Amino acid sequence: MPTTVSTTSESATDMVLLTSHKPTLASRPHVPTIGGGQCRPDTIASDLVETLIEDQEGQLRRKQEADLAWKHYQNTGLHIDGQEAIAWLRSLATAHPIPKPQVKHHPPLAALRT
Repeated sequence: MPTTVSTTSESATDMVLLTSHKPTLASRPHVPTIGGGQCRPDTIASDLVETLIEDQEGQLRRKQEADLAWKHYQNTGLHIDGQEAIAWLRSLATAHPIPKPQVKHHPPLAALRT
């Protein structure tokens, strides 16, 4: 729920009052309307649930990709330095991009554990 902050001045002391405000659908310009009227609440809720599910599926995919990358690093020791990768990516938007970073190799973590 959005919070509105308002300040008042009482003598020499300033006070901050926190009030809670729940805007109505009519006061939300980003809520779509159909035929000049407002969307039905069940349609809005359904759209929000669908968006939430898509977001969570995307998070799950990114986590699975990260887990696979971590396992690959543990098994092979191959990696690219993060700062070098960021510098390379930023340079791609310039007139003179730098060469992509070289893959580095550390002994696999699995070998270090034995």
